[in-house]
Amino acid sequence: PSAAQPIKLLSGGNQQKVLFARGMLTEPRLFILEEPTQGVDVGSKADIYAVTRELAEAGAAVIVISTDTRELLTVCHRIIAISQGRMSREFTQGEADEEQLVSAYFGSQDSREAV
Repeated sequence: PSAAQPIKLLSGGNQQKVLFARGMLTEPRLFILEEPTQGVDVGSKADIYAVTRELAEAGAAVIVISTDTRELLTVCHRIIAISQGRMSREFTQGEADEEQLVSAYFGSQDSREAV
């Protein structure tokens, strides 16, 4: 309702949007987003995905850490699956589906490289 409203009184999605906006004020070149849409509604997810894409298109590096495979497939140009602290597989955009990602998370230990 107003810019004076405390952030803690906003919905989860609006809290996430405020944090994005606050971070963007300093024009950083790197964003690290951990579970960026966890607990937010579908509309807020779409907004967060759009902002994430805009940041990348504007030249910022964006690292998304997420357990949501759909989220990773939606926003990432490159996905590195990590299992037990080691890289199990790397995918480029359009190369993977949810089943392949989950398989990479639980893949054989022989195929993992130290991260």
